[in-house]
Amino acid sequence: MTPAQSPSDKTPAMQGRTVLSETGITALILDDHQIVIDGMAGLLRDQGLVDHVLSRSSLAGLADDQAFDALSFAIIDVGLAGESGLDAVATLRSATPSLPCILMTGSPLDADERQRLQNHTGHFYHKQDPVEQLISVVRDVLDANPTAGTATGPESPDIDPDLTPPGLGRIGQLTRRERDVLRQIGRGAGLTEIAARLGIARATVRKHRENIMDKLAVRSSARLVRIALQIGLS
Repeated sequence: MTPAQSPSDKTPAMQGRTVLSETGITALILDDHQIVIDGMAGLLRDQGLVDHVLSRSSLAGLADDQAFDALSFAIIDVGLAGESGLDAVATLRSATPSLPCILMTGSPLDADERQRLQNHTGHFYHKQDPVEQLISVVRDVLDANPTAGTATGPESPDIDPDLTPPGLGRIGQLTRRERDVLRQIGRGAGLTEIAARLGIARATVRKHRENIMDKLAVRSSARLVRIALQIGLS
């Protein structure tokens, strides 16, 4: 019997080899931006869709980690840094052929490209789509795979745009430039990367981020990612 988690294991996004309990839903999120992983993990937990979340930023060790034996499904970014999420799908399914995998990307795609990714695993989410679409895809995966289990935590209601997260109802207070910065934060970009993309100074980006956090009454960048996901800015 697999030992139960210790309290230190119960973080929103767990790194490294992890011991899991035998009950509940376990998801893997594979993305090269930890801030995106944290935001997405929080959303899935808020909706009562998962009990445990494992995270990876690359394919390193993917084939050898025994924690993945307990996976219910995986969410995989296609465009990892110097790697392909499609290779991750192949690696995971070499061990568990029936593992449901949701491919995702934030890159611009035409209709044919979206369809090809959809066809590759049967499940696809674009980071610029509303977060309700991600939740719908995850629910479809769980409904189609009853052996994946059921989340043991309390079921959460559908997203309330004024309550989850608390700053979401104040999004109209943001300026156009602040929305631009929030969009880049939702894609996992750091201050220097955002400055380069928007053609502004790093210090200006920092000030915009401070203003955004003040206006939305949030205290972490992971919360900002969750907001960006919910309003389709990522």
